[in-house]
Amino acid sequence: MFVGKSLLPEYLQDQEFKVYILVLFSSRFLIPLLLFQLPNVYTEWLHNIAFLMDRKGVDAIWTPYPLLVNFLIYSLYALTYNDYVLFSLVFFLLNALADTINGVIIWKVLEKSKYSYSPYMRWLYAYSPLPVMWVSMQMVFDPYVVMLLLLSIYFIKLRKLTSSSFLATLGASLKIFPIFAVISAFFSFKWHERRLKKFVIYSLIFTAFLNFMVVINPTIFLSPFYWQLSRPAWGSFFSLLSILTNYDNAINAGVFKDFVANLVNFNLIEYGIVGITPNPTILGTKISLDITILKLFSLSFMISSILIFGFFAKKKNLGLVNTLLGFLCLFFVFSFGFSPQYIMYVFVLLFLVLRPERFMTTIIAIQSLALLEYPFSLIFFYLNLLPIQGLLILFYSAVLLRDCVLLYIPIRLIRNGGL
Repeated sequence: MFVGKSLLPEYLQDQEFKVYILVLFSSRFLIPLLLFQLPNVYTEWLHNIAFLMDRKGVDAIWTPYPLLVNFLIYSLYALTYNDYVLFSLVFFLLNALADTINGVIIWKVLEKSKYSYSPYMRWLYAYSPLPVMWVSMQMVFDPYVVMLLLLSIYFIKLRKLTSSSFLATLGASLKIFPIFAVISAFFSFKWHERRLKKFVIYSLIFTAFLNFMVVINPTIFLSPFYWQLSRPAWGSFFSLLSILTNYDNAINAGVFKDFVANLVNFNLIEYGIVGITPNPTILGTKISLDITILKLFSLSFMISSILIFGFFAKKKNLGLVNTLLGFLCLFFVFSFGFSPQYIMYVFVLLFLVLRPERFMTTIIAIQSLALLEYPFSLIFFYLNLLPIQGLLILFYSAVLLRDCVLLYIPIRLIRNGGL
């Protein structure tokens, strides 16, 4: 049951926001602490990377992410005194706090909406299992980046462009996706507007400031991007295509070593069901770029579809949020690899479009498909409810349906003028 203002008892209706915060706190903090074991293979991997940085230097080690992540990881490592359990706990608490802030931003934006379904949409996010899973079970740091992206949009609505550009570039310096907020400004603001020039200039300044390592150590700076472009396909249409065409998707075990290899059958990696991460022993070495034909197809489709959508977004004046949503959907559809937590970036933006209630079915569908893709398809496999063939059918059915939904969103935005 949704709990909206009209459904709360009369004596609680004036305290709706406090009740909402209580629900967010319970679902993001209390329940995960009670149900899940906080140290996991991902935080163990990050902790090992921080250990290497402590020995060789923060600027001597690369990760699969932009270099600012190095400072984030090492800061947590230093603050927790090299204690693995404490490191995992602090990582979780910051994750939970970030997604709680995401919920508050969604509340604040929808609070000003004149549409009758807005209270339901606010509570839909509070009760959504997708953010809870990625905050607690896996503890990837995407909630931090999603928070920075949402804060950037919120500050644009408040006309605080300096703060907005800083938050967008800060997020893009942790993961590349928030850079689309800056790109979307080109297709949302009028080109002669002073605010566009101000937003872009500040974004360039902050990008240069936050990514100074490109000058100090260009090899380490470029290695994460080379790594991402050199990984085999996973969780995408292209990984399915690789399987069906017997395309060479070989993995060099010395470089491409998955950090959950002890938990996941190696065949699942070869089948593109789980992604791969670098073996920590090679994080201080130079990575060469490996571009294949399939990756070129991926990049060409991605760039062309984004440019086409940008043209129509500009023509129809879709606005920043709708344009950003469309860009991210197309980026993920044609991405060579897709991790299920990426759906969080699309998921939160669906609550911020002009008429979010028109996307309620989409929100439920995309969340269900993401959860079916991971973890439920693998759970069925681990419980011996599915053979490997059944897992492949279930997993890639969820992947293809997810891509259909992601394609549907920008098409609908264009057809309905953003509504």
